[in-house]
Amino acid sequence: AGVGPWMNLANGCGEAWFANPQTAVLYPPAWLHLVLPGSWALTAEIALHLALLSLGVGLVAREIGASREGRTFAEVAAWSAGPVLVTVGVLNNLETLTWLPWMVFSVRDKDRRSVPLLAAVTALGWLGGEPQVWAIGVVLAVAVSRHRARALIGLSLGVVVSAVQLVPFLAWVAEGDRGPAASWLLRGAVTPVDWSGVLVPWLSSTAGRMVYAESLFLGAPILVCALLGGWRRRWLLGVAGVFALLATLPEIGAGRLFVSLTGGLVRYPSRFVLIGLALLLPLAGRGVDDWLEGRGRSLAVVIAGLTRLACFVSHHPLRWWGAGTPALLRLIAGLV
Repeated sequence: AGVGPWMNLANGCGEAWFANPQTAVLYPPAWLHLVLPGSWALTAEIALHLALLSLGVGLVAREIGASREGRTFAEVAAWSAGPVLVTVGVLNNLETLTWLPWMVFSVRDKDRRSVPLLAAVTALGWLGGEPQVWAIGVVLAVAVSRHRARALIGLSLGVVVSAVQLVPFLAWVAEGDRGPAASWLLRGAVTPVDWSGVLVPWLSSTAGRMVYAESLFLGAPILVCALLGGWRRRWLLGVAGVFALLATLPEIGAGRLFVSLTGGLVRYPSRFVLIGLALLLPLAGRGVDDWLEGRGRSLAVVIAGLTRLACFVSHHPLRWWGAGTPALLRLIAGLV
């Protein structure tokens, strides 16, 4: 009718359309839908964010000392890894995740442009539509910043830019049904057996169980390089480990602890594991250099051997090709 609606009655049972960042009404890449047919716009939107995520991961890999070969490896992993491709199906997760490496790169950059760049990518991350991923990115940016004051200024400017939607969103959440008593908070967690999916594209799903992260697959080469690259920055591996634990808590009888730690605001615990595995991608770029220098042979043999064993147990030919063949090459290279 030519009037911007405050309430969208066509969505669910009616919700605050402008306050919900998932509408992406203020997100510039989503404006492709104004000029392109729906399927073309959606394809372009996904491709654009995979490319931007890849570039951001490559820049972070360069920042932590990766060579050209390492950066290329990290960039390819960024647009092809299972945890990233899963977010294509929940597009607001991909669009916010895209800006996390850019936030990290901005706070590590020594140039004066770092503050306006951080403000821009912080605002884009919020407007991308996934507040939980965005909040984790803000905390991570502060933790890894070279100049804490400059980082806080850039983040604050980004919050001011996005306040036109952030403030209505917070009011909407305060009036909503999220909280410790919500019955659906613990759905979609990762079971201990599901972690085999990091080595082979295989999640054990029981009937009636909701699976949010359909793929955790990294494969032996990426995992070996990520662990090698993270050995000098073990606190980052620790952060990824904490996220992995949070994603699994409801499946090991610690659901109440998960709700307490998250304040009842986080839906789908496996969202944490997607972020944790994505954190490993720049580290994999640095780990390539360590591998080429002859380090990590024992680690490669162990992980490649476990991958081959998991493929043998699964009895699935596609898993042999997708996970077993790269693991075999890694195993041979480690032994030789």
